[in-house]
Amino acid sequence: ILGILSTTLEGKVYNCNKYFLDLLGYNREEIEKNPLNWRILTPKEFQRQDEFSVQQLNSMNYMQPIEKQYFRKGFKKNE
Repeated sequence: ILGILSTTLEGKVYNCNKYFLDLLGYNREEIEKNPLNWRILTPKEFQRQDEFSVQQLNSMNYMQPIEKQYFRKGFKKNE
């Protein structure tokens, strides 16, 4: 089972499956009121990989699938 999401390059998550929501601790109603942003949910150690993927997408019109981590709901970055 995979968490799958569709996003803009700016970070807005405009579609995702239930498994992705479950992994992050959100439900559909919450994200309809307050959309998720993958750039904000991404830990610092994955940001470089994300930028490479965005560059790849811009230059070649595709990107390789990646595995990464996201902050779960309620996680405070400074903890």
